[in-house]
Amino acid sequence: EHVVIALTGLGNLASLQGRWQDAEQLYRSGLEEAGEAFPTLRGQLWINLSMTAREQGKLDDAAAALAHAREVWDDLSTADRAVWFNNQGLLHLHAGRLEAAETAFADALEQAPGQFDVAMIYENLAEVCTRRGQWQRAEAYARSSEEYALSVGSDRALAEAYLRLACLHRQRNDAGAIGFFEQAVAVARRGPFPLVQARAHLEYARYRHELRDDADARHHYSEAIRLFTELGVSDAARNAADELQALAASP
Repeated sequence: EHVVIALTGLGNLASLQGRWQDAEQLYRSGLEEAGEAFPTLRGQLWINLSMTAREQGKLDDAAAALAHAREVWDDLSTADRAVWFNNQGLLHLHAGRLEAAETAFADALEQAPGQFDVAMIYENLAEVCTRRGQWQRAEAYARSSEEYALSVGSDRALAEAYLRLACLHRQRNDAGAIGFFEQAVAVARRGPFPLVQARAHLEYARYRHELRDDADARHHYSEAIRLFTELGVSDAARNAADELQALAASP
């Protein structure tokens, strides 16, 4: 049992850093070690494997992993079930099923065990509202996410909240976006949470380009490309590099 717990913990660390392939390998090793024993731990591992599959764009595998977790539903705690619903919501969100995503996030919120979980679920609800163009509701959720992140001292949730607020301010051409982008980068770097940091650099680069500050935009594009490359997120690194090249070619 201790080996399974240790492998899960190492997988969680890799996930927090955005190293999805490493995390997946660790979670699968945990399942192999568990065999037919430890149903609660196996359920947690399947939920985690749904996350790593989704983040790598393997949506069928993500759905199958959640189905496996359902097989041991009676052995899962309320906290585990909240994580299951949150991952179900993210899977719906990835597929563009906004109403189903919102319902799953609401179910997760009802069972969320702690302030970090609440902060991350509010961030997900902010994304649902953003996709619908419900800017005020999105900001309200983002502010709630920020509040819970600060209260629990979670740099991961706080960086996500600041990035969300930065993008919302950018959308309405509010110069306050600059401060939120700076905070998102700084907090993610402090974590360190390199994937969140990379996303923050990329969005900040786009905003700096909109402000016609192309020197700063190039810096943030370069940082995003470096971090995506180090994490092995090749598609994101390539897309950011294409944007940087287009910037350099523009008059």
